[in-house]
Amino acid sequence: MKRVLLVLFALISLNAFSQLQVKEGSFKHIPGGIIEDKEEYTDGNDFPMALIKISTENINEQERQRLVFTGNRETQFIKKPKTGQMWVYLSAEAATFIDIKHPDYGTYKYYLPERLCDYCVYEMVLQYVTSGMPSAVTQQNNYLTIIADQPNASIYIDDQYVSDGFKSLAIGTTHTWKIECDLYHDESGTVTITKGEPVTIEKKLRPAYGFIKIDSKPESGAIVFIDNKKVGTTPYQSDKMASGTYKVRVVKDMYKASEQTFSITDGNTTNAVMEMSANFINLALETDAASDIYIDGQYKGKGKWNGRITDGAHFVEVKKDKHRTVSKNLNLVLGKDENIKIEVPTAITGFLDISSLPVKADIYLNEKHYGTTPRIISDLLIGEYTLKLEKEGCASVTKNIVIEENQTLTIKEQLPTGKEVTIKTDQSGDKIYVDGNYVGTTPLTTNLGYGKHNIKATRGTQTAVKTVEVKTTSVRDEFVLAFGKMIKITSSQNGDDIYVDGKKVGKTPMDIDFSLGKHEVEVRRGKLYETRTWQIAKNSAVSCYFIPKKEPLEKYLSRGVNFITLNAACSVAPQTSFGFTFGSVKEAGWFVSAMSNFDFVGFSSREISNELVIVNGENCKTRLSINGGVVIKGFGPVYAKIGAGYGFRTRNWEDLDGDWYFVDSYNGLELDAGLLLNFNGFSVSTDIVTNFKYMEVKVGLGINRNER
Repeated sequence: MKRVLLVLFALISLNAFSQLQVKEGSFKHIPGGIIEDKEEYTDGNDFPMALIKISTENINEQERQRLVFTGNRETQFIKKPKTGQMWVYLSAEAATFIDIKHPDYGTYKYYLPERLCDYCVYEMVLQYVTSGMPSAVTQQNNYLTIIADQPNASIYIDDQYVSDGFKSLAIGTTHTWKIECDLYHDESGTVTITKGEPVTIEKKLRPAYGFIKIDSKPESGAIVFIDNKKVGTTPYQSDKMASGTYKVRVVKDMYKASEQTFSITDGNTTNAVMEMSANFINLALETDAASDIYIDGQYKGKGKWNGRITDGAHFVEVKKDKHRTVSKNLNLVLGKDENIKIEVPTAITGFLDISSLPVKADIYLNEKHYGTTPRIISDLLIGEYTLKLEKEGCASVTKNIVIEENQTLTIKEQLPTGKEVTIKTDQSGDKIYVDGNYVGTTPLTTNLGYGKHNIKATRGTQTAVKTVEVKTTSVRDEFVLAFGKMIKITSSQNGDDIYVDGKKVGKTPMDIDFSLGKHEVEVRRGKLYETRTWQIAKNSAVSCYFIPKKEPLEKYLSRGVNFITLNAACSVAPQTSFGFTFGSVKEAGWFVSAMSNFDFVGFSSREISNELVIVNGENCKTRLSINGGVVIKGFGPVYAKIGAGYGFRTRNWEDLDGDWYFVDSYNGLELDAGLLLNFNGFSVSTDIVTNFKYMEVKVGLGINRNER
């Protein structure tokens, strides 16, 4: 029995000192190894996975199936058994370590020596190690971290690029490192990996760049080229440039190009001043103010031109429409400025001999007046013109003409003085008068001169009158005169006033010849009215009876009223004032209001300053208000008023010497708003007036009258 217990104790002890571990140096990246089915091996977060092919030592097929692989929370695993191996797929970016578990062999935490790349394939060997005595666990790897002060620096460890700047390496090994960065000097060295804290190398990179500032003389604005590449214009300040030697060239119109070589050193600014020599002459040209100046075929200006021009031969032309061009050859020499006056181009002209019947017709050429016919017009510039002849009572004549060089164009024109027209009424035999002269009976065809004429037709006691215009633009004119309807106007009392279309025509009873159409007839007796609107036709009644009566208020107000009210106002000061308001309104109108308490001491009183003032007890107040605004009709007799204006208000005290001082005052903008009631003959109003410091209530009573 004791022997069995010893065997069991030995087995338990052997298991207690056994462990899983990754064989040293076995973890490797398989060059060219890529997961082919990438869509299948993407984790639940749609991130790429990597594959580690794990071979085992001292672990049989059955025990290999019992291995479990876990990691940090973000890492997902897929386990696939293979012959002699276990393939483990895991999240590439998230994985930093693997916990390898076996129910009998225990747990082993393995820190990955490098970041896994997407869809890459790796291999390693997992060992199950047994030992009679427990061995101390020793640290096998440590991190080497390279830090540069420039964020875009590239870091290499053992000539391999390290994107994150750190790498897990075996303790006791020696490695090379290097830092590269554009426009900075490379830094490099060797380092041995030790136990304990991660090995860290920090470097401040030394600049391998400088700057260049380029100016040009005697003028700026020159185009700058550095090593034949266009970079800007002077004054030019560069960005960072790698230290070295550069060829600088500046180019500017009218100057010779300048080129020099400059060196840029680490951390310094090179000042490059480029001297340019002039390659131009200052030329001034002057001619007729309306002429165009061309140099070598290019337009330069009108009348005058000043500018720079290269030396040598140039061809100058001065041009003007319908004038002979003046040209000049110039030979310009550097260092000698020129001021040249060029003769004026001469006009190319012809003549126009023009006459008309009747004479004294106004002559217009391109709408410019040239007197009256007959006339010979000299020195006309050649070309096309629009000729127009006009005379009162005649039709105008318009035609296009062409004036040629040294030629006389003769024009003779007959101006039409009138044309045939027809005059009609609604029946034959009516007598027709034109401009007061009897010309015949209807229907009448006669010749009338162009322009306006007064035509009258008579039929017994009836008369029809019409003003007509005979126009040159129409082919044939026909004028029709219509007689009206004779209607007798009577009323309930003789002597009432009669108004037709707003115009007083007489008193009742009265016979009135109405023209056909719409008319407003009104009969008045003092304040009594009756109004009718008629459509006068041939079959209208021959008489009409009116009974004037009191006019409704709405009808009275619709004509518009002029109003004036006497006002009284009071504020809580207390202070009273009096005045008036007058205005006019129909649907909308205006008003003006003036108020005062008629005590004007406040206008001459003084402000109390720092000196002592002793008052005698006498005090007074001064008030003045002048406002204006608009009146808008509301409903019935109610109108709204709103306006603004100027207000003045003071409270004054008298001192022992009889001088007045104000202790409270305001002058400036006032607002006025209220209501106006207009009745037949009288008006009532109420307003609120305020300057936002004081407020007063104003009431008014007055009269109004109709606008007719």
